[in-house]
Amino acid sequence: MTTVRKMNVTSKNHTIATKNSTISILISMLTPLFNTTLSLLCHMVFAWARRVITNIYAISEKCRYFRHIYRYNPL
Repeated sequence: MTTVRKMNVTSKNHTIATKNSTISILISMLTPLFNTTLSLLCHMVFAWARRVITNIYAISEKCRYFRHIYRYNPL
């Protein structure tokens, strides 16, 4: 009886170890994909932020230009 139990426990442990190794293999395969996705997402966010800042700067330059024109040439 005890030998059967020990073998049963061993097979359960082996199954758990196999599941763990399968999960770790899947994680190691998917990690580069997640890293690439994350870096692309960061790149897109920074590009968007740069575009927004550039647009705000351009709008402020236009306002300054028109204010300058209006100051010296009132309607």
